[in-house]
Amino acid sequence: MGKLLSVIVPVYNVSKYLDRCIESILSQSYDDIEVILVDDGSTDESGEICDNWQKKENRILVIHKMNGGLASARNSGLDHSHGELIAFVDGDDSISKDMYRSMISEMENDQADIACCGKNKIYDSGKKVVTQNCDNKMVFNTSDAIGNLLTGISIDESACDKVFSKKIFDNIRFPEGEINEDLVIMPILFSRSKTIVHVGRPFYNYYQNSGSITRSAYSEKAHVYIEHLLKIESFVEKEFKELKDDYLILLCRYSCSLMYRIYSQKNGKKEYRKDFNWYKKSFNKSFPVYIRYDGLSGKDRILSVLMYIGLGRPFSMMNTFRKKIKKDLMR
Repeated sequence: MGKLLSVIVPVYNVSKYLDRCIESILSQSYDDIEVILVDDGSTDESGEICDNWQKKENRILVIHKMNGGLASARNSGLDHSHGELIAFVDGDDSISKDMYRSMISEMENDQADIACCGKNKIYDSGKKVVTQNCDNKMVFNTSDAIGNLLTGISIDESACDKVFSKKIFDNIRFPEGEINEDLVIMPILFSRSKTIVHVGRPFYNYYQNSGSITRSAYSEKAHVYIEHLLKIESFVEKEFKELKDDYLILLCRYSCSLMYRIYSQKNGKKEYRKDFNWYKKSFNKSFPVYIRYDGLSGKDRILSVLMYIGLGRPFSMMNTFRKKIKKDLMR
């Protein structure tokens, strides 16, 4: 018998994909698993699907709750978990068969509290792009792992491509009522881990809706990105001063991305002028460090340069128009 792994699946209106997700977890080559399905007030058939799976599989626990958002669902799963190890899978994604066996084995080999893997980003067209991966297994100390997390090349803030020792969640939970909750909690979890391992293989299947042009729209809720970035800046300044440049890389890539999202919306810059000005100021401050970073993809480098020389808006408008035409042709 190995250590029990609690796999927490937040479920909200994902009936079309939920069977695929659950089957991929139950098919794992690592046997010591409990699956906690947290129905977060679904209004489709997701809750019924969860109940049907519980009736035929004794490794499944179902929690039905009022809708509270992703963080609330994850926290509920954590509160009901029995395992020494914790993992998260989103209800519209899936995982490869050997994901948890491989990751837990490497955790045990290196006495690590967190294991990470790469992701397969899968589009409607069938196109697959591997992200947050490295060519070989890598073992990090706390500072190096947080630095890698901030730069976002082989490790990012997602909770779903990782396995955690449950003990590092003591007295800490995902911030509820916010979006992008992984960004602000992950550096704290990493700081509680003396060793973090990346297994060097992409096991998590992250499905994309390539036809959507509204998926990444900026909104009032997105203001919390600023609060999160400021919290991380304070955390780095207090606990890991040697990672100042890594934080600036995080700040620049987030500021660039969020300016692009605002640009992509009609009247977005006017509607969210205060937020935009904060991102612009932060981008200009961090760009000199960011552009020198040799881990940038060609796409990220080009976008950041266009933003810096003032061509971000026409580029975003052109790209939005291209996606709209593509979506219309797919109908």
